Amino acid sequence: MVRVKVCGITNVEDARHAAACGADEIGLNFYSKSPRFISMRAAQDVASSIDASVKLVGVFVNASEDEIALTAKQCGLDAVQLHGDETIEFAQKIAHENSVRVIKTVEADKALEILAEIRSSGLNLLIDAPSMGEYGGTGRVSDWDRAADAAASFDRVYLAGGLGHENVAAAIRKVRPFCVDACSKLESAKGKKDPQKVAAFIEAAKSVL
Repeated sequence: MVRVKVCGITNVEDARHAAACGADEIGLNFYSKSPRFISMRAAQDVASSIDASVKLVGVFVNASEDEIALTAKQCGLDAVQLHGDETIEFAQKIAHENSVRVIKTVEADKALEILAEIRSSGLNLLIDAPSMGEYGGTGRVSDWDRAADAAASFDRVYLAGGLGHENVAAAIRKVRPFCVDACSKLESAKGKKDPQKVAAFIEAAKSVL
């Protein structure tokens, strides 16, 4: 069964609800320019409020090694998602020095170009829609055909980009990713999740065999 990641969590209430609905991973955005930015203190509160079986993923955009290392340690992150212009070498260093799983985000049209390098590096790959100068959370749908090509030969592909309860089942059947990742389509306002949308998204994703 596909894993489900609910990203852009900013508070304990939303984190607990996502976990109760069956989310496997929760994304915490540490990019200060994001409307879904979460402080380290708030992230620590989230971490202490959910069961350890729900994995915490810290999202960073062009952050320094020191910032990532400190945040990962202080917040007990299980994984680090690099959502900026970071190199594969940088991602590998973060994984090695912090003993965390690292997910590198790329746009769908670049996924196949970088796939061999990702596979050999031990990283996970998150395929997102074109950024248009933004760093995720745009609501745009990514290219499922290209994502499917990548997922066919690599078993650690996350699919993001405009996913909600109305299209996630079709996306899973088409792409067959390791994990589906949603953010903006699950909100009532930027940074605040809609409980019904979260529940419906997770139910729809988990219904696909």
